[in-house]
Amino acid sequence: MRLKPSLLLFNRVSSAVVGGQKRTIWCGYWHPIKKSDVQEIGEFAVSKFNEKTMARLKFERVVDSESQIVSGMKYRLIVAAKDGGVSNKYKAVVWDKPWLNFRKLTYFERF
Repeated sequence: MRLKPSLLLFNRVSSAVVGGQKRTIWCGYWHPIKKSDVQEIGEFAVSKFNEKTMARLKFERVVDSESQIVSGMKYRLIVAAKDGGVSNKYKAVVWDKPWLNFRKLTYFERF
C-alpha cells in the first residue's frame, strides 16, 4: 500500500544538510549516505563488538551505509573487518545522539 504524500507530511524534515548538500529528508526512512562520512561509526561498531564478545576483529572499511533519523540518528552499515587473516563483511546498526554524547551498537552480525 502506498501512502498519499499528504499523509507523510508529518514525517518530513523540510531540509537538512547531508554530505554537504541541502536535501529533503523523510524521518523514519533509511537514506543512503557517503561511506567516507561514516568510517568513524564503522570503527566504533567493530570496537564495541570486540569489547562485548572478546573477538579480535580488525576494522578495514565501510562497504555500504545508510542513515535513519530517529531520536538522534541510526546508521546501518556493512563493514569489512579481518578475523585473523580472513576478511569478512558484517552488518552493524549504531544509534547516535551526539548532543548527549551517546553512541550505542545495537546490532552486529556476519553478513
